Amino acid sequence: MREPERILESAVRTSDLDRPIALMFMRTLGHLTDHGQARDLVLRLLDSLPSGSFSTINDGTNVLGTANSEAHEQYDQSGGAPYLQCSSEESAAFFEGLELVEAGPGEPVARRRDGVRAPTRGRQVRGVAHTP
Repeated sequence: MREPERILESAVRTSDLDRPIALMFMRTLGHLTDHGQARDLVLRLLDSLPSGSFSTINDGTNVLGTANSEAHEQYDQSGGAPYLQCSSEESAAFFEGLELVEAGPGEPVARRRDGVRAPTRGRQVRGVAHTP
């Protein structure tokens, strides 16, 4: 993830970059422990996509309850790969300059077995955007 050129080289071999494609970041951006670095990566990759492509981000947020914040601190101190949780504002910055699709960035909605949609209470941020 810290080498966007390698990512793009792989994409050229496996995708038709003359046609719109989807770029998905699923619970990965937090492993870049500097928000600016993560945002730069997203922007660099998005700039390489053809017009009409889509990007989706689903990542952790620090808008959490006390118990979840304490669990995250314990994880960070465990020696596992560090994971930076962003604020809602930092997460929204990933979508600057893009055309948001439907609700845009926000909390994900879980669909229960009975079909009822229920918010997931801020554990993560999600969003889908369209490149102009």
